Amino acid sequence: MMVEDNAHLQSLDGKACIVTGGTSGIGKETAIGLAKLRGKVTIIGRSKERCRSVTNEIISSTNNENINFQLADLSSLDSVRKLADNFAANNSPIDILINDAGGIFSRYALTEDGFESTIALNYLSPFLLTRLLLPNIEKSGSARIINVGSSVHKSGRSEFDFKFQGRYRAMKAYATSKLMVTMFTYSLARKLQGTGISSILVEPGFVATNLGRNSGSSLLSATFQVMRPFQISAYEAAKTPVFLSNYGTNEELNGKCFSRLKPIQTSMISYDQRLQENLWSMTSSALGLSADL
Repeated sequence: MMVEDNAHLQSLDGKACIVTGGTSGIGKETAIGLAKLRGKVTIIGRSKERCRSVTNEIISSTNNENINFQLADLSSLDSVRKLADNFAANNSPIDILINDAGGIFSRYALTEDGFESTIALNYLSPFLLTRLLLPNIEKSGSARIINVGSSVHKSGRSEFDFKFQGRYRAMKAYATSKLMVTMFTYSLARKLQGTGISSILVEPGFVATNLGRNSGSSLLSATFQVMRPFQISAYEAAKTPVFLSNYGTNEELNGKCFSRLKPIQTSMISYDQRLQENLWSMTSSALGLSADL
C-alpha cells in the first residue's frame, strides 16, 4: 500500500477536518494538503493572530474558503474541554481528526493540572480531546482519527507516570509521551473495531520543524539545527497524514502505523495489550473519564 503523490487522492468534498498544531510545521502543511483536497478544515492554535494569518494564507493559496480556526492552549486540560464544548455545541459530524500538536520542554515543570508538561501536551491532551469529540466523530459514519507519533517512542519509559518523577531528561520525557500516543492509538483502534471509525498512527520521520527551537534549551535548539541537513521538510512529512485522510478503507487502516506513505511496525512493547489497557485505565482515571467508550 503506497502512493507516490497525494494528487492521486480523491476530493474530501467538504468533509470536516480538525488539525491541532495547525499553525506551523507538519500541522500547517497537513491543513494545506487537506484544504487542497477541498476539505472543510479547522486549525487549532494558541495565538489568535497566528491562527488568523495562517487561515488567510491557506484560503489564498488553495482557493478553499472553508478554512477556519479555534483557539486553545492544549497544554491546559481545561482549555481542551472548552474546545471540545465548542464543537459539541455545533452538534455537527467530524470526519477527520488529526492530533498533531506537540512539543518538548527542556526543564521539568508541571502544568496547572499537575502533570509533566511534555506528557500533558503530547499525550494527555490528544487523549482527552479525542474522547470528548467522539460523539461528533461518531456522527460521521466513516471517520478517521490520525495521531502523530514518533520513532523515538522506542526509548520511552514503560513505567508510566504522568508526573514523570525521578531524574528528568527532556528527550526521555518526549519519547515516553510518544510511546503513550502509540499505545493509545492501538487501544483506541481495538475499541473502535466495527464502528466505521479508524484510529491510525503516523511516524513522520526526522522532520525540520520548530520542535527544538521551541524547547527552551539552547543546547537542544543547536542540536536540532546541526541535524537540519538530515531532516525532511514538513511538507514531505505532511504527505502521509493527508494520504491517510481518504486513502483505502477504514478497516484496512485501523490500528496501523504509517511512515513516509508506507505501513510500518512499531516497537514490540507498543503492541503489549495488557500494558495498553493499563495505560488506558490510568489515563481515563487521571482525566476523570470512564474507561468505557
